[in-house]
Amino acid sequence: MVAPSWFVTAVLIVALAVPIVGRVTGSSVTISVVVSIVLAVLLGVSVLAHELGHCAVAALLGIGVSEVRLYLVGGYSELTRPPRSAKEEALVAAAGPAVSGLIALVCWALVTLPDRYSVAWLIALELALANGIVAVFNILPALPLDGGRVLRSALWRGGGTQRAGTIAGVIGGFIIAAGLLLWASVVLANTGRDGVLLAVIIATMAFFVAAGAWAEWPRRPPWPLGMTLSSVMRPVRPVEVGGVRPEPRVETGREVEVVTGPDGRILGIVDPQAELDRRVGVPANPPQNTSYLPDFAARSAQYPDLIPLEPEMIVMSGDQPGTVVERIVELSLPYVAVTDADGRIVGVVMRVDVEHVLKSQGLTRHDA
Repeated sequence: MVAPSWFVTAVLIVALAVPIVGRVTGSSVTISVVVSIVLAVLLGVSVLAHELGHCAVAALLGIGVSEVRLYLVGGYSELTRPPRSAKEEALVAAAGPAVSGLIALVCWALVTLPDRYSVAWLIALELALANGIVAVFNILPALPLDGGRVLRSALWRGGGTQRAGTIAGVIGGFIIAAGLLLWASVVLANTGRDGVLLAVIIATMAFFVAAGAWAEWPRRPPWPLGMTLSSVMRPVRPVEVGGVRPEPRVETGREVEVVTGPDGRILGIVDPQAELDRRVGVPANPPQNTSYLPDFAARSAQYPDLIPLEPEMIVMSGDQPGTVVERIVELSLPYVAVTDADGRIVGVVMRVDVEHVLKSQGLTRHDA
């Protein structure tokens, strides 16, 4: 999706690039406008390629992408679930700058082919410089830049917490934003009109970094100190779809029935509260998504209260409790399945249990 702010940036680039194109290539005003529009579009395509680099690596790691947005001088890829490990986050984050760096190298090689000061030469040069700046800029250790995510993953993997890595990245973001504003001022003071385009781009990047860093700041308090994920995790009782369904064990109370396919893949869980309601005669609501259950129409009587398992609803047993809680609240998940290193489900954390803990600790849902 292309945000309206991208068109604003494109118009700004065209307006500032027209005199430069005319002066360098000797083209007429009309040709200079056309060349500037082409340049703005190609810069947008370069940003899209950067984001698709993130998407490609995410897909290889089994992380879905729900949307790619282009805005201002950057873009954003919205993943269906957060990375489960520091390694995953680092790989996804590094992919974007790698693509931008590759584009910069290719365009720089093309600079030597066309005639010097021709339209093709100028476009190749601008794309090489722009993508090179994007690649270098994005590896800076500051959130929301890719380098900030690599920094966070490094601190996380090195024994710290994801929260501590986020704070370090945000501080780096504010420092980088201040440095960019200083740089823009120096460029404008030393180059005058010729440096207006570069100064505006640098100042816009500073605003982008500062706003993104502020958005990344962890405003939510961590999961109550000393409370582990296992303390709110319910035990599970796997049942294969189509098999004999045993009666719920009333004495266990918190046990959750996990429905699996013939291949052992988890299809979902039976809503514990809906199961209790059904047993006392309360009508059940049909599940919202039945695509995960084969021949659902024929088996709906067997599993009327199935809550299908989506990819973002899977967490690792070693994940930080606060991170899991934030995902449940932010994505409005009814539950998450906790798995071990081999992918076996070891328990289920229900949203209702999380909300009960937060309420008992004096935290509202927004604070979670």
